[in-house]
Amino acid sequence: MTDDGSDLPQFPRWKVALAVALPTTAVCIGAYLWYRHRKRAKQPQIPSKGPQPEKSLSSATQSAAFTASSLTTTDTPREDAELTPLEVARGSKNKGNKFFKAGKYREAIDYYSEALRICPIDEKDDLAAFYQNRAAAYEQLSKKEVDEEDCIRRVVENCSEALKLNPRYVKALQRRAKAAQRLKEFEMALRDLTAVCLLEGFKNPEPVQSADQVLKEVGRMKAKEAFQKRSKSLPSLIYISHYFDSFTTYKIDTPPTDDVADDRQPGLAAYWEAVSLVANQKYDEVVDRCTTALDEGLAEKLPDAVLLRGTFLSLGMDYERALEDFGRVLQLENASVDIKVNALLKRGSVHLALDSQPSAQADFEEAVKTNQKDPDIYFQRAQFHIATNHLDEATNDFERAISLKEDFVQAYIQLAYAHYKLAFLHQSMSKVTDAVQLFEKAVAKFPDSAEAWSVFAQVLLDKQEVERAREMFEKALRLQPTNPTPLVHKGLLLLQVDHDVEGCIALIGKAIQIDPKCDFAYETLAAIEMQRGNVNDAIELFHKAVSLARSESEMAQTFSLIEAAEAQKSVTRELGLAFAPHMQAPTPMFAAAPPP
Repeated sequence: MTDDGSDLPQFPRWKVALAVALPTTAVCIGAYLWYRHRKRAKQPQIPSKGPQPEKSLSSATQSAAFTASSLTTTDTPREDAELTPLEVARGSKNKGNKFFKAGKYREAIDYYSEALRICPIDEKDDLAAFYQNRAAAYEQLSKKEVDEEDCIRRVVENCSEALKLNPRYVKALQRRAKAAQRLKEFEMALRDLTAVCLLEGFKNPEPVQSADQVLKEVGRMKAKEAFQKRSKSLPSLIYISHYFDSFTTYKIDTPPTDDVADDRQPGLAAYWEAVSLVANQKYDEVVDRCTTALDEGLAEKLPDAVLLRGTFLSLGMDYERALEDFGRVLQLENASVDIKVNALLKRGSVHLALDSQPSAQADFEEAVKTNQKDPDIYFQRAQFHIATNHLDEATNDFERAISLKEDFVQAYIQLAYAHYKLAFLHQSMSKVTDAVQLFEKAVAKFPDSAEAWSVFAQVLLDKQEVERAREMFEKALRLQPTNPTPLVHKGLLLLQVDHDVEGCIALIGKAIQIDPKCDFAYETLAAIEMQRGNVNDAIELFHKAVSLARSESEMAQTFSLIEAAEAQKSVTRELGLAFAPHMQAPTPMFAAAPPP
């Protein structure tokens, strides 16, 4: 389950929000994040031209090209004494270019260095080109020299000198970005690639794709550190409600009446207090009451109490202690099969949140061995398959869950959604039709499920069936007015279709008021503010979403958005570029492929 309380659990948050809920890209973070979320299905391939030295920028007539004749220069029209210093410098640069093209990079570096010594200091464009050429030579030399790192650092140094002279020098930015990546200086690489994207108007896919890769790396680095320091708190009530709905076999005990509870048994009264707190949605004290019950020597309900505590530790992101409790349940002789399966599934989900996929897979497989007829196993394992981008396996498991429990509403919804996702990825309109038919069956079978109507509405909005989508969002809100997710999606519809920015923001604000822990709402609002040019407000909202992320991978994705926003802010300021908010009109379905 996602942090916004929706039943689309393992699709990364920003991808769901901006690729599924917003297929026409009504919300984006400038042109860069628009491209990041909406990669074209077919990208033109950039032909490889091999390394080329740079021409001087100040004169179109000064060419570095040469015919493959000789490495000596005999084409000087007059004696060196008659040449200006700039002409002599350019001549040295031309000699350097000939050695460069011949693969003699040391000699090329010597001539570029000579050009730099001779060139007048006020000829900034030429000086920038000479530094750039020397950087190119060091780049090629790094592929041959033993001291690769030293050569790469010289690439960075020379590109930096070129950029001091000409801050908008695209080739120097690109070359320094590549060198920074090789040195694992990802933040420098991101700034340079962002500058290239902005200066080229995002027309060249190569730097955008490189920036996307760097963003992922920076996001992972930031998240790794931040996740260790995360605050451990429970999610919203709607999230917890959906979480419990995703388990159908083992259910938490119903609180007994006063005359049934036997308070004379050690720990039993505290256990029943914990169960009553769950029933009344007063979750903050559940872990403490379970701990009291265990400390008092609870015996009869020991497996249930340990499982309940582990469940709420997991919900509160205290994953290490949760793993201990789930492991303890599996060792208890008086734990039922249903309890053990439930513990395995929840432990697998924790391992997934901790990005330990092999451990998660092992838990799901052990659950199958324990009771292969439990529908919860296949539902939870399907979400593991979604998280690891194995949609075909996910659909098979959702179908298996439904075959074992026909009224498994969440399995129906997610089966339909998984089919739709597959259709989108394969650009198949016939498969889209099949997925829509599954949604039709789901809402007919479960007319009181707000989630079914809400997710179906997202798909219809994607298909540009706007009025039907609008009606279904309204239906979902009537059924569950405390669920913030349909409110956010309805707001996005207002933005995308009606171009009602203020109406959209008002609905998202209402969603946050209903559920202050809805990270989906904060991320979406941040994207809108970024789009409006309110970069500082956007960054603050993204940080709020980070604080609510429930896994390191989710945190990494949101950090990547923050870093993209920070990079755009920094580059536009340094280069004196105007930030241009971008509103994308609705486009036909399949105009662009969603992120993988």
